[in-house]
Amino acid sequence: QVAARALIEASFRDRMVGDYDELDGLAERARELATAAQPPDEAASGVAELQRAIVSVLTGRGESAFETMLRHEDLILSRDPTIAPEVIIAPVHSSIWIEEFDWAWRMLSRLIDDARSRSALSELIYPLAVAGHLELRVGNLALSRAHGEEAIRLAQDSRQLPLAALGMGLVAETEAALGLEEQCREHAAFATAVCDALD
Repeated sequence: QVAARALIEASFRDRMVGDYDELDGLAERARELATAAQPPDEAASGVAELQRAIVSVLTGRGESAFETMLRHEDLILSRDPTIAPEVIIAPVHSSIWIEEFDWAWRMLSRLIDDARSRSALSELIYPLAVAGHLELRVGNLALSRAHGEEAIRLAQDSRQLPLAALGMGLVAETEAALGLEEQCREHAAFATAVCDALD
């Protein structure tokens, strides 16, 4: 169980830098270990399957990926404290790229409301950034930027640099759409520097 969950956590780096072959391999190995554990670690196995679904979306093979996300909806909403939010919520993020906007809205609303109700500020960062990406995709630029800026602030306060980079990337995209070139370049440079440091 410990090894399976460690591999799942390690896969976050591969998603951040776009190493999808490595991400897929780690996820499959994690699923095998979780399934073979005594007793089987169903949560870790489910998250590993979701990680592989993300790879399918990101490499243009997302036909069946959404079915996997729907099958593990309860797991995504479970806020399992042993699995980082940026790992377990990642399928919701990838669902935006296959335009499953209604499902993404429903999931993010529940995740954000739950985190706010518990004052779990560090758990807010990733779903806020994902909500910002969703707002950007549907053209709500002001709200997208607001979500991104809140995510950045919380990530910096808690010293979670990769998530700060995610927020910076979101804000840069929104600023590009708004024609704010100088601010866009500044935020994009920060996000790129963090990802380069992780590589």
